[in-house]
Amino acid sequence: MGLMPTLAVAAAAAAAFAAAWWGHRRPYEPGRPWRPPYLAIMWLSLLVVIMMLAHLVTLVTGTPLKSRWGY
Repeated sequence: MGLMPTLAVAAAAAAAFAAAWWGHRRPYEPGRPWRPPYLAIMWLSLLVVIMMLAHLVTLVTGTPLKSRWGY
């Protein structure tokens, strides 16, 4: 994946995080039957943003990130 798709995925995940944060802060309406799992959406979108930032580091530096064990 190149630079522009990486930035697009990171921006979409950041927008999903912002939308979930906004939805989580809204007060609960007693007559409304169901609310999406906003905290789970925030966690997943934050994970995607962190992964895309790591991928951006790989793209900019030209060397892949290595784990603690050297893989």
